[in-house]
Amino acid sequence: MAFILKADTEHTVQRAWDRYDAQREALFVFRRSIESQFQLGLTPTYAPFIGFTINEYREEIDSIFIELDHAAAFSMLTAAEAELWRAYKHHGRGKNSGVIPSELRKLYAVHGDKLWDVEKVLDAWRLNTSQPSKSKFSAFKAAMKYRHWLAHGRHWMLRAQRYTPLSVFQICSSMVDEMSV
Repeated sequence: MAFILKADTEHTVQRAWDRYDAQREALFVFRRSIESQFQLGLTPTYAPFIGFTINEYREEIDSIFIELDHAAAFSMLTAAEAELWRAYKHHGRGKNSGVIPSELRKLYAVHGDKLWDVEKVLDAWRLNTSQPSKSKFSAFKAAMKYRHWLAHGRHWMLRAQRYTPLSVFQICSSMVDEMSV
């Protein structure tokens, strides 16, 4: 039996960042708790770490932090991408006027809701914007390589700048803010 997931308009870049921040803080508290058990000479009571040495534990907890960072970045990138698609459909259907929306309307007239090429939509936004705005869309376009690497199994060497959750948050937020102007 199939089910339908409705659009999640509550999934925003800011909410993804806030959730990441809360999860990271909880993970820090958890790490301190487990490390205090080691310092007291006790075996960690959390099942996945039973029998670990302190070095094995630290290696594993570091990889958990890295995975959290990747998950948060992915969540923020997908939230910004969703906002881009919402703006594309909104402007494409003629809900706003202006230079940038007219480019989106042209793209929408050709492809409608069936367009799946995020680069074409980004290029339509960038076409008639000022240089600072262009750089925001270009930064997001570059970060999408990281998003694809995360989404598709990380089975190749990623040749892109190093992204942190903070840098992804800044890139995504500035692009989303630019679209709402």
